[in-house]
Amino acid sequence: MTTHAYTRRPVSLLRQFNTSLLFIIALLVAVSLLRALTTAYTLTIETGLRTQTQVLQKDEDTLLSAMTDQETGLRGYVTTANPVFLQPFNSGRPRFLAALRDLRSHLSGPNFRTSSAALDQVTTRANEWYRSFALVQLANVEHGDLASARAEQTSLAGKILFDRFRATIVRLDQALSADNDRIAQQDATLTWMPVALVFMLSLLVIFILWLLFRHIARQMFAQLSILRQAPQQTAAGNLSTRVPLLGYEELHALGLSFNTMAAALQQNQADNEQLVRELGGGNEQLTHANSTLRALLDSAYGAIFFVSPNGYVQQINRRFIELFTLEAADIVGHPITDLVSHWKRLFVDPEIFEDYLENSRNDQTEAFSATIVQETPQHREYDLYSTPVCSADDAYLGRFYSLRDVTQEREVDRMKSEFVSLVSHELRTPLTSIQGYIDLLLHDEEVGPLTALQQEFLGVAHNNARRLVGIINDLLDLSRIESGKIELHREPLHLTRLIQELLPTFSLRLEEKGQDLVLHLPDPSPIVQGDSERIVQVLSNLLSNAHKYTPQGGRIDLTVETTGTMARISVTDTGIGLSVEEQAQLFTRFYRAQNTMSQTVNGTGLGLTIARTLVELHGGEITLTSAPGQGSTFSFTLPLVQHLLPMALQGGRLGKRILVVDDESDIAHLLQHTLAGAGYEVIATGTGAGALEMAKTSQPDLITLDLNLPDMYGLTVLAALKADPSTANIPVIILTVNNEVSQDCMLEATDYLYKPIKADVLLDHIANIFASQARTEVATP
Repeated sequence: MTTHAYTRRPVSLLRQFNTSLLFIIALLVAVSLLRALTTAYTLTIETGLRTQTQVLQKDEDTLLSAMTDQETGLRGYVTTANPVFLQPFNSGRPRFLAALRDLRSHLSGPNFRTSSAALDQVTTRANEWYRSFALVQLANVEHGDLASARAEQTSLAGKILFDRFRATIVRLDQALSADNDRIAQQDATLTWMPVALVFMLSLLVIFILWLLFRHIARQMFAQLSILRQAPQQTAAGNLSTRVPLLGYEELHALGLSFNTMAAALQQNQADNEQLVRELGGGNEQLTHANSTLRALLDSAYGAIFFVSPNGYVQQINRRFIELFTLEAADIVGHPITDLVSHWKRLFVDPEIFEDYLENSRNDQTEAFSATIVQETPQHREYDLYSTPVCSADDAYLGRFYSLRDVTQEREVDRMKSEFVSLVSHELRTPLTSIQGYIDLLLHDEEVGPLTALQQEFLGVAHNNARRLVGIINDLLDLSRIESGKIELHREPLHLTRLIQELLPTFSLRLEEKGQDLVLHLPDPSPIVQGDSERIVQVLSNLLSNAHKYTPQGGRIDLTVETTGTMARISVTDTGIGLSVEEQAQLFTRFYRAQNTMSQTVNGTGLGLTIARTLVELHGGEITLTSAPGQGSTFSFTLPLVQHLLPMALQGGRLGKRILVVDDESDIAHLLQHTLAGAGYEVIATGTGAGALEMAKTSQPDLITLDLNLPDMYGLTVLAALKADPSTANIPVIILTVNNEVSQDCMLEATDYLYKPIKADVLLDHIANIFASQARTEVATP
């Protein structure tokens, strides 16, 4: 490549352009300034000439008018001999002399020689008339020689002298005009000279501009030619081509960029050649890696397949081929939708599987899992797992799918849930009796006085029975949560009242540790929509945890506030607090924080897991704020009821008859004792047939009905009661240990409670039913 070597340091093209433009602008400004000065000079000369002409004309007119006044005043005085007529004569002479002096001062200089000579003649003729005629006439009149003064010959002589003066005035006017015209011509000549100079300078600027840009254009053309030749030679394969030093900084920078690129291409070519040499010996390793990948895929327990972003199957394993009974050639490289007929043959609800595949193809970020059920050739359950696959630079490559057979695992889970449910149900009945009779021993006056030691032992037994009931309830709740069978009995609830009814159960425990419970409850109370027992369960769990993990003499705050359509309940303690790692796992089943205090606190680690599920079922959320050594705040939200419901009327207990239907004699006896102690008349039976008979004959005001009766199912008894007009309007409360009976099955019941049942809870539900009846009777005219 033929190039021109520039030995000078490169200059900036932009800076050169700017410098040139500044120089040109400076010349243009100078020309414009000169033009402005010329114009101002011309205007000044024209204005001065015009002013001078006006002054000279005025003085000339003053000379003529002053002489005319003198001649007129003299003639009047000679004619009348009245001195009054001398006034114009006397005033005219000074005016004439003053105008003469002024005019002579303006006509000094070489430009008014003609006018100055004419003015001398005017002066001579005026003095001649004044001395030879005017003064003589004045002397004649003063001496009384009026005849000589008024003689026609004298008047004629005066007229001739004055006419000579007038003739000199005319010549003076002509001389002034000639001099002024000559001066104007000289000024015009002087005015054109600057204009011509400006024009010549403009031509000079244009010429300099042309030379400047011609030089820049030649320089740019030469350097651009070098830049054009370098890529052409590089494209021809000469990667060693480089651009030499160029004169302009911008083009030189472009040349350096090209040199960098050419050097990179040259290095890349060398690297590629080296890579080709390395790849030549790497085919065996690649083949080995592919074999290893295939072996890994085929050894996987589940059916694996990989789908590209455009929906084509790219990889499968042996288990996938066995599941769909297809050849690899019929799957790999084909759209995943080609398998529709096969999964329709295998799966129950194949549309669900198809929807999962379609939705996951449109999601390039989230992983998901789902359960797919197979019916033929045998019932199997598969866990479908899918996750996006991305390259090292986060480019989306497709989706990985795995179908893992979890039939045995699900069967084990079902057996475990059934076992837990069965054992828990079997434990609830004796625990209900134990807890109820302990309550009677502790609080019923008919039992008789107890010694302090007996009360202590019964208290320990009562606490452990209550703890055992809590563990069983947690296990049953966990079982229902896992099976999706947990249900809520939603109703409007006065949140403040619910909290105040709960607090007495914690007062003794708080006193034992000297803890203060501070309430922050709004007035009026928020009304929430929810299941009272479940909300109490959540609150009890949070307050219990705050009590357990707050040291002796600590403080617990319970705050209720409303935010929009939700009520927020917060429990804040001054306990040991939780680390970030502990907070991340706190809602995990069976998890307990690893600290010195947790080693001395009893619990299953299920409470918070169940609490979170119950809150979410209510449409709320539970959150935690904590830090080590700074205590913890657990908050959860519940939906508000928009309108405050009327307060339940208090129903009277006197004269109300209650029929207790329960085949467990211990439970029946406990219920009779509890209800009778509250002022109700109680009758009881242990069979379904007896319940139907006693309901007809005794017409009780309310029936408590157990579902597990020896002769018929409790719901059958309920249906028969509602079918008989004589018993259809009797309120029925179902009491059962079977939490898995759906609410829909118990719609005909007025209310239902799960065993074990606290006496105060049962009495409150019965009182609410009677209060509701009383309110209806009051409202009905």
